[in-house]
Amino acid sequence: MEINLNLTLLEKESIALRADENGFDTISSYIKVVGLKSPVHEIKPIEAIGLASIEVSIEVTAEQKEIIEKKAKESNCDDINTYLKFMALNALFMLTVEVRSSGKLDDMLSRIANQKGK
Repeated sequence: MEINLNLTLLEKESIALRADENGFDTISSYIKVVGLKSPVHEIKPIEAIGLASIEVSIEVTAEQKEIIEKKAKESNCDDINTYLKFMALNALFMLTVEVRSSGKLDDMLSRIANQKGK
């Protein structure tokens, strides 16, 4: 099952930077994790700069899509794409570090160091 997001170039660059900073291999995996693991937030409208001309697809299971839809509704957001875009642009660094952690501090620190060395 796919969820497709339309992003502007600036949004894609910002999300790619966050994904890279947090040790994610792809933008899609970063968007999926923040969509699934972020706590409920008040979603505020994002003013797009430019036209949304880039499509990013994320693969999710039916269960994962239900979780994301539930979090979007709890955040008073009826549109799953708006929710995912907001979370990808505004998720807290500590959240994604915690999510990416394998449970071992040394592994987490090694992953971060490897990403910074690229």
